[in-house]
Amino acid sequence: MSQEVRKVLEIFHAGKISVDEAERLLDALGGTPEAKASPEDDSSHYESVTIDGDARFEKDVTVYKELRISGDAHVGGGLGVRGGLNVGDSLSVSAGLELNGGLEAGDSLSIGGGANLKGSCRAGDSISVGGGAVISGTVGSGGPVSVGGGLTIRGQVTSGGDMTVGADLRLDGKESKVTSGGNVTVKRDLHMGEGTLEVKGDLIVDGKIIPRDQRP
Repeated sequence: MSQEVRKVLEIFHAGKISVDEAERLLDALGGTPEAKASPEDDSSHYESVTIDGDARFEKDVTVYKELRISGDAHVGGGLGVRGGLNVGDSLSVSAGLELNGGLEAGDSLSIGGGANLKGSCRAGDSISVGGGAVISGTVGSGGPVSVGGGLTIRGQVTSGGDMTVGADLRLDGKESKVTSGGNVTVKRDLHMGEGTLEVKGDLIVDGKIIPRDQRP
């Protein structure tokens, strides 16, 4: 990538120019196959891009191939990951997260809305989800995990610290597993299903514990 193209992308990432302006500048420079932005759904679509430093995106972002950010990253809308997203420090998303690929954050991961995690997700420190979440892939956190709403697990979740679920926790299927290095707190009911729950600390359930052979 030329320095001119890189500069245009940096200005666009900073929100100083619009999608149309960025496209015109890139066309004038001969274009680039490494990053694409689509104005049709008012969101940004990234293919293969590396950003040295922090990044701030004001709208929805969809990552189709690879996006690497060496510093912190903030997404003002929702985030969709179909390829791979690697953030060196913290990642914050104002709305929801749809994960079909791989996501890694060196520090914390904060999601303001709900999360549908079908791929692989790893955070060096805490993971927090403001809404509910469905986890069909694998999620690992070096620190605590917090989900504001209900949590359905069909894959595997590993928490280095405490785990808190704001509503029901459901272990759905034989492959579902939770491993917590601290306490697990469930604000409503715990539905064991056919899953596995390993807790090094205390298990605190404000509602009922519903065994795998009992339906609510």
